[in-house]
Amino acid sequence: MAGNIKIVLDTCALIWWSLDPDKLSQKAKEACEQMEQKKNGLVPSIAVWEIAIKIKNRKLDLGVDIDDYIATLKRSEVVRIIPIDEEIWLDSVKLEC
Repeated sequence: MAGNIKIVLDTCALIWWSLDPDKLSQKAKEACEQMEQKKNGLVPSIAVWEIAIKIKNRKLDLGVDIDDYIATLKRSEVVRIIPIDEEIWLDSVKLEC
């Protein structure tokens, strides 16, 4: 992976990376290993909301308190929670994969 590339974890990838890495595909595991080495992971703030909603609706059990889980993410040197605004939403639909 090139120098300035960031790894953005969606909600499922975040949960699996942090709590159950065996659920990640081989390609995702390799990307997460690079992310851990380069400390270049990003977590969109909406992922926090999605996790909280899943817990509230009893569709997810983290096995840990949600506040502790988010506090651990905030202290992490590997990932950073980033706010998502309309500019980012618009840029995201312009991405070419």
